[in-house]
Formats: sequence, C-alpha cells, structure tokens
Amino acid sequence: MHSFTILLLCLVATLTLSKVISRPGCGPLCAMYCEYGNVMDSDGCPICQCEESPCEDEQRPLEGYFCGSGPSYRACPSTHHCLIGPNDDFAVCCPRR
Repeated sequence: MHSFTILLLCLVATLTLSKVISRPGCGPLCAMYCEYGNVMDSDGCPICQCEESPCEDEQRPLEGYFCGSGPSYRACPSTHHCLIGPNDDFAVCCPRR
C-alpha cells in the first residue's frame, strides 16, 4: 500500500511539472501602481499599462461609494452592482447592464 501511494505521488508530481514547464511564463512587470490592475496581453500576462476601469465596457465606477467591508462602506444604488477586486483590492459600484 505504501509503494502504491509513493508511485501515485510521483505520477501526479510529474504531470504537474510538465504542465508548468510547457506553459510560457510572463516576463517581469514594471513597477507602476495600477488601482484596477494591469492590462493583460493575448497570453494572459500583465503589461505595463493600467486598466482604466474594472467595470464592463470600461464604464467608470460610481464615485464616492465603497461597497466592500470596512468602516467607509456605502451600498451601491439599485442602478449599480458591487464589484470587488481580487484580494479586496477595490470595491466599486459599476453600472448595471
């Protein structure tokens, strides 16, 4: 039973490494702060250009609203929805479609 477990772990490790090695890596990212993150290229790698808005179709978020957790919380009006970024980087009210 112990040998089977070790064999299975080796097989999984080999498959995982082969996927990581075959995937192209992204180059270094410039040291520029982007409030809504960087624009991604066709390979899914960030480039040295900031996203203008996290909302769909580059619509601007509603100013003066923070719909995330915290003391400055302010719920979005019914015309907007709350969009929270990865790792709670931002929490903005985007227009509903």
